Amino acid sequence: MFRTSLRQFSSCRVSRNIISDLYLKELKSVKVTPFSMKDAEGNVKPWSPPAKPQAPQSELTSGNDLLKSYKEEPVETLHTQPAETEGATQIEEDWLVLSEEEPAH
Repeated sequence: MFRTSLRQFSSCRVSRNIISDLYLKELKSVKVTPFSMKDAEGNVKPWSPPAKPQAPQSELTSGNDLLKSYKEEPVETLHTQPAETEGATQIEEDWLVLSEEEPAH
């Protein structure tokens, strides 16, 4: 009975990582000084809202004049002759001409 209890206990060698131990030791030894508002004053610019943009003056003054001249301009239309006066002289032209491909030899 005593031997069976010994078999149940097992121990393994504790492996240590020297690099991580040194790293943790150095992290614990570092003393960080707290930051204050005086530290930030020289490095940070105070915030101010941007100025409102202004429309260019040239567009405002010339825009009304151009709009008035456009409204007063006469309407241009394309004058076409009625089909009755042309009669049989009108020949319908093909506006889409496809060239036929020659068969390969």
